[in-house]
Amino acid sequence: MIQRESLRLLLQGPVRFSRPVLAFGADPETAPPEEPRGAARARPLDGRLPVLGAVRMPKGLARGVEAEGRVVSWAVAREADEAGVRSVTVETAPGYRGRGYARACLLALRRDCRAPLLYLCESRNLHSALTALSAGFFRVGTIEKQTVREEKTMSALPFSTVDHVAIIVSDYARSRAFYVDALGFSVVRENYRPDRGDWKLDLRCGDIELELFGRPGSPARVTQPEACGLRHLAFRVPDLDEAVRALAARGIACEPVRTDEFTGKRMTFFADPDGLPLEIRE
Repeated sequence: MIQRESLRLLLQGPVRFSRPVLAFGADPETAPPEEPRGAARARPLDGRLPVLGAVRMPKGLARGVEAEGRVVSWAVAREADEAGVRSVTVETAPGYRGRGYARACLLALRRDCRAPLLYLCESRNLHSALTALSAGFFRVGTIEKQTVREEKTMSALPFSTVDHVAIIVSDYARSRAFYVDALGFSVVRENYRPDRGDWKLDLRCGDIELELFGRPGSPARVTQPEACGLRHLAFRVPDLDEAVRALAARGIACEPVRTDEFTGKRMTFFADPDGLPLEIRE
């Protein structure tokens, strides 16, 4: 089947799956299920690229559901691969899940896309699997083990690793308490610079340093829509669920856990006091 050929192409690419991933397919020759009366309906998004949490909608054939004046769920069929199949990405904003919006987006893609579709989800994500089945997708297969393929690139410059990341914060004391007391980063150096009127705090996270510059009056970060430049910081944790519980105990709320569609890794986001998105992933 053509979706199995897409799985073969996917496994040959530079991908990594740390957990089993389920693959679901849909053929254009098979009519999608009927939508129940009163169910949510998805519409074309007319070239818009809405952002849900810290996830920006990729380009492709897009269908979305709007509520309260904004897009709260979307599904995108990306450009076709060598086998002629379009991979599907689905996202629903926190607070709007479980209302059938993702199913409505998948059904709209099935009605409007004349190419086979391939949708991947983590094997233990029962809700996503049931959503795909309810939209008329069928089980194609399972990626059971980690798959790694290195891409050959041109000779790299002699960069060995990332040395540090610098962040400007509006309230030095508040951000210091967040990164040191709440997140537990260790202080390497802390200096006041009278010539510039700011504080510089160097923190340690593994082998990388995080520099905080306390500069009152700095312009606020532009997040919605996102501006060019640094998008977010990502930290690796051994147990994502335990990390989410530990952050909650410190009064730090995380978005619902989801799976990276390309790596198969579980991840979630929260924000620092100035709204900088921070990611944790296994």
